[in-house]
Amino acid sequence: MAEQSKETAPDGRGKRSRREILAGAAGALGVIAAQTVGRAAPAQAGVDGDVVLGVDNQATSGITGVSTTGSWGLHGKSSYMGVGGGVYGEGGTYGLYGVGSTGVHGEGSTYGVGGSGGTYGVYGYGHPYGVYGIGETGVYGVGYGGNGVFGQSADSTTSGVYGQHDGTAWGVRGTAPNGIGVFAESSGSIALLVEGKAVFSRSGKATVKAGNSQVVVQNVALTSGSLVLATLQQVQAEVYVAGVVPSVANSRFTIRLNQAPTVNLKVAWFVVN
Repeated sequence: MAEQSKETAPDGRGKRSRREILAGAAGALGVIAAQTVGRAAPAQAGVDGDVVLGVDNQATSGITGVSTTGSWGLHGKSSYMGVGGGVYGEGGTYGLYGVGSTGVHGEGSTYGVGGSGGTYGVYGYGHPYGVYGIGETGVYGVGYGGNGVFGQSADSTTSGVYGQHDGTAWGVRGTAPNGIGVFAESSGSIALLVEGKAVFSRSGKATVKAGNSQVVVQNVALTSGSLVLATLQQVQAEVYVAGVVPSVANSRFTIRLNQAPTVNLKVAWFVVN
């Protein structure tokens, strides 16, 4: 019987099996995939929905939401040593808006949260606190042409600005080296209401010694408008304060009695204006 002829491939090799063909096809697909990944262009926001690192002004007409069950929904950090921030926001109404037990939390070596706006740099709304700050200075305000901190309330039982200190210092303190430390004004009611002790640095007691009819009080700042009030703290028959003579240039005043007492007498004094 004649020997059957053997088929050959066009390249001269023997005919390949199905397994060889499938293996070759899989290898070709792998090469194509690797080449595609190697030359893939970065995804652009607004085109396929991705947010690209290092690209600014990525636009979209929708809302980009971040949802998590962790501690922070969005965390931003910048190691730039100049003026910058971990998270920067711009908006027609709010640059950055947060809702939650803490809507916006910021930490920084200089400012935890920095805000700049045509009307409000930082706007907070909440119950009980719109803005809550913790730090060596909890809230610090600087005004250029306006008020550093402005508080307003229409409730008859609350305050426009309220300060509380749980130690032995001041609830509210104002200082102005060349101006008015605290200014109180009311056109139709009480400008200043004090409940408790009131202490004034330009007040005190002086002693008129027996046999003398006057005493000089030194080192008290006076102006031409100052009023010095003085009253005896003890009683001696027919002895009273005849008058007080201020010396503005020498920062002192003299309390004079109508006559010399037979015992030492204390005189309380108080300077107004």
